[in-house]
Amino acid sequence: TAQISDNSIQLKWRQPISTNGEKIHSFNLQVQLQSASLPDNYNQLQEQRIWMDLLQIDGCQYGATVTALECNIEYIFRICAVMENGRGPWNEIGPVRTGKFILNPRFLPPRNMLKGPIRVKAGRKFTIKIPFEANPGASIRWIRDDEGPDGPKAISSEFKIYSSSDSTSLYVSTPELEDTGRYSIQLLDGNYRDQVKLHLLVVNFPGPPVDPTVLQVVSNTVELQWKPPINDSNSAITGYVVEKRDGRSEDWFVVYDRVRQTGCSICSLVVGNNYYFRVKAINEVGVGVPVEIGPIEIPKPAALETHLNWVSQNWAEVIPPQERPQKPEFTTPLNTRTLVVGYSGTLTCAIRGFPRPSIRWFRNSIEVTNQPRFRASWGQGIIQLEINRSSLSDAGTYTCFATNAFGEAAVTADVFVRQPTIINPPD
Repeated sequence: TAQISDNSIQLKWRQPISTNGEKIHSFNLQVQLQSASLPDNYNQLQEQRIWMDLLQIDGCQYGATVTALECNIEYIFRICAVMENGRGPWNEIGPVRTGKFILNPRFLPPRNMLKGPIRVKAGRKFTIKIPFEANPGASIRWIRDDEGPDGPKAISSEFKIYSSSDSTSLYVSTPELEDTGRYSIQLLDGNYRDQVKLHLLVVNFPGPPVDPTVLQVVSNTVELQWKPPINDSNSAITGYVVEKRDGRSEDWFVVYDRVRQTGCSICSLVVGNNYYFRVKAINEVGVGVPVEIGPIEIPKPAALETHLNWVSQNWAEVIPPQERPQKPEFTTPLNTRTLVVGYSGTLTCAIRGFPRPSIRWFRNSIEVTNQPRFRASWGQGIIQLEINRSSLSDAGTYTCFATNAFGEAAVTADVFVRQPTIINPPD
């Protein structure tokens, strides 16, 4: 039986497993009454197992609706397939009583809804829809299970609940972290009820790390340490971004794009300069707000200070011109380049300085010096960065950063990457 009403019953069936190769022409449907308040000769009909023909259905159809039945009466049906050489065996179903179909309330939630928390991002609208079945209709009630200091927490006024005859939905336009919790949805029908429990987890960007501290400054290296954020916004911290900037500049450079521990060492700093550092936490949503520390001075060692003072007084007599102390200075700047996808390209500039400066390359403030597809070289004062088999993601602003004990310098250029031009051959 597929559907039952006060005066009709809908039946469905499948074709016979075997017909011995014969084609089915039709199906015969018969009925036998099974209740009181029937014809006087009903008992005799039942004892003799007399069936009354009801319908003859085309052999291509596998269902029929029997109408004009009496309410609250039980019926037994049987059906057989009719072929060229006769009919097949009968198959019975019943007794089936007409009347309103009673179906106890039951939720039909999707499987993935019950496997774990439902994760949504703060401020991003979402909808949760839970189908159910119930006949006659049932009432819906949403309850928050979490306890607060003054008793059970109330459902937020921003929660909009919509229910129909076969589903209930929750719509939230701007979820907040405070909406995180466990909820029960109850389906009530007289003395019978069903319920489903949901765990809603609202996530957001993490808060700033706590208590950044400089543990020590050794030579041109600073060792930093910090504590995890107090508020991870319901999402585990997966790492930290560490950045630095020189006290004379407003530009920040990424030192580490993901540090797993709550500490790191930052090296290749210029002795005598002041630096600022900042740390940002990372979770599944993204990078949070930073915490900053500084200025931190990189002191000159006493021996180096004495040596530099002596050099400044006597360099003209004892040091050849090419070895005289000099902070880095770019003599040839970088030029803007346009590369073609799939082809290699090279950025070139010239520099002077003594001692030999340390060279680092950045793309959009992220260091690429040691990345596999980039090859940096330096000889005879010429600095080059080769971009191997360029792609569209290689486009950006490139910076060559040079430092030694006497200072630092940087030069910048834009790199564009375009698709190759395809020339169609003439017809």
